[in-house]
Amino acid sequence: MSANNFIRGFYHLEKKSTNNVPPVFSRLAHEDHLLKMSSKCPKFKRLFHHLMNSSVVSQKANTLRNFFDFLEHTTGYTFPIDRSSSDNFYTAWRICDPVTIWVDHSLPSLPRWVTSDVYKQCSNLLDYKHFIRFSKPQLTRLRGGPLAGHIMDLFRERINQELKNSDHDMDSSEQLHRRFVAYFAHDSTLAALMSHLGVYNGIKPPLASCLIVELHRSLSSSNNFYLRFYYLNETKLPLKTDKIVNLWPTKCETHNHIDGKQLNYSCPFHKLELSLQGTYATDIGAECYDNDAINNVKTTYTKPSGIKMLESYCYHPQLLTFIFIQTAIVCYFVARFLPIPIAYLINNFRYSRHVR
Repeated sequence: MSANNFIRGFYHLEKKSTNNVPPVFSRLAHEDHLLKMSSKCPKFKRLFHHLMNSSVVSQKANTLRNFFDFLEHTTGYTFPIDRSSSDNFYTAWRICDPVTIWVDHSLPSLPRWVTSDVYKQCSNLLDYKHFIRFSKPQLTRLRGGPLAGHIMDLFRERINQELKNSDHDMDSSEQLHRRFVAYFAHDSTLAALMSHLGVYNGIKPPLASCLIVELHRSLSSSNNFYLRFYYLNETKLPLKTDKIVNLWPTKCETHNHIDGKQLNYSCPFHKLELSLQGTYATDIGAECYDNDAINNVKTTYTKPSGIKMLESYCYHPQLLTFIFIQTAIVCYFVARFLPIPIAYLINNFRYSRHVR
């Protein structure tokens, strides 16, 4: 939705126009390892679970025990008895996410218990969620790192084409057609990518935030390319250019300072490219499932199809109830309007199964 709306505004398309709409490419959520931070990755889940069970997280949970008590008594959600357990965070995050959206959008019927202090506590909890999820290089290697590598590959492709055309003293519009690439995802995507680049400030990206990366070519040397990073985290209209924040990835070389003020935000492309090599997963499918394939061979067994079907239905009790009611109604109408005894139908069904 956000991608389609952006394209219509970017190309000044009419609201109801369906002609010449640029394409939007997407993948299934569970397969999108670049943009969907909750896509299936057992290794990331295992690493994050280990981090959440660390003493640092337990100490953090202890400092929030009073707020967890408040949320449990106010909302009716069940929290773990042990307030130092990391499971307290999962429940609190589930509550605080809609609460902050409710307040940020000034939606009606806001519960009375959602005070300014509660909103602040919830915001801090969500900040901590985005920070802790991508706080280790092992985590951003699987989440955020692959997107950073993908972006660098696109820039490298563009640079190679630029250098090739310079050698031939020509400009091929067919080869250099890609001048702008946009990704539309979630706040967690931004947090993961910026964490891998070393520019994340630990604050949950607000709605409509964006990271802008520009590729520039040096005027003094045609073979030198550099990147500039900008972060727009101001979502209130009208948008102002002075709200865009310059960022400096930690893996870039030392930047220039004069009187303590940074003047040059141009990051040499080759420097960042070399620094990022080996820090992100190039085969995300293989790395996400390493060690899991061996474990699955030892512990997994094939269940009868009937049990699988029953388990899938029981996952949604309402669906199972609906099926039983529907079956009962069908049996009633068969017995009520057809001159065939139910016992005959049952015996006939048993006989057919015996013949098979």
